[in-house]
Amino acid sequence: MKKVFAPILVLAMALFLTACGSNAKKSVNANAYPEKNIDFIIPAAPGGGMETAVRQFQPYAEENLGVLFNIESVEGGAGVIGINKMLGNEPDGYTLSIKSEASLICNWIVNKAPFGLDDFDYLCTFTTDPGAVFVRKDAPYQTLEEFVEYTKSQPAGSVSVGISTPTDMCALMAAQMEEALGVDWNVVGYTGGSKARLAVVNGEVDALFCNYFGCVSIFEDTNVLGIAKDENTIETLAGVPTINEALGIDIDEIDVRYVLFTEKGFIEKYPERYEILYNALKSAFENPEYLKMLEENGQGGYVAVQDSETATEEMARYNDLLQEYAELLGG
Repeated sequence: MKKVFAPILVLAMALFLTACGSNAKKSVNANAYPEKNIDFIIPAAPGGGMETAVRQFQPYAEENLGVLFNIESVEGGAGVIGINKMLGNEPDGYTLSIKSEASLICNWIVNKAPFGLDDFDYLCTFTTDPGAVFVRKDAPYQTLEEFVEYTKSQPAGSVSVGISTPTDMCALMAAQMEEALGVDWNVVGYTGGSKARLAVVNGEVDALFCNYFGCVSIFEDTNVLGIAKDENTIETLAGVPTINEALGIDIDEIDVRYVLFTEKGFIEKYPERYEILYNALKSAFENPEYLKMLEENGQGGYVAVQDSETATEEMARYNDLLQEYAELLGG
């Protein structure tokens, strides 16, 4: 009898252990992240700069995460409608969004959006795009000093400076420079970067104040006279002075960064998920193929990753700065 039951007992134990192992595996997988595709809401019309930025790193992030991004462009209200749609979801890491730091902040300062600084978890920033002064290659001034001298030689308000939108960070750059230099420009706010870039190339404005990498399409037709950085570390701008260095003034550093964010509470509730998501994104931003593609597009040096803590601190700092200029921005 012992010889009969022993194999049966061994078989039963093996089946039991296999079942336990299978159940344990299912238990672990039940808590895995991500286990489904991630919704990525772009709060703007299709085909804009934000969508381009996302689609550039999308394949590398998807490969790292093992799931896809369901990208949806939701326009309206300068981004408010799309962001509100994101805020209607659970803070579980399955709904993300993107905006430049300043334009997100202007949603509540200028557009009186029903959300504010503390309603989001800022996952990371991944670009660095300094405010810059562009002029046509054939302009009669080819240094910042010459442009300021030209301004002072003309009637007040007759020299025009283009900016992408009235709430663009470069509007602050113009305002701070006017105050520090004692000049009066005719600052022309457009309804988007493409119109502002075309304006300086066509001679509609005397200069363009815009984020540098956002103007890659006009690099061949313009010169950069200076950038609003504390230090110029951008290889493609070697030899270009900072505005403060060239003019002996002290304006704020203007750096247009894209921030990725989600609903408040995600990082606190799911710190492990945040680490997985952040590491996958960071690895995507550091992917050699991605960086090579950017360099071939004239965007070498565009990527600069900041983690959640740094991004949150920077958002708070820019929020304070933009609050100071709320009236200028239309708030």
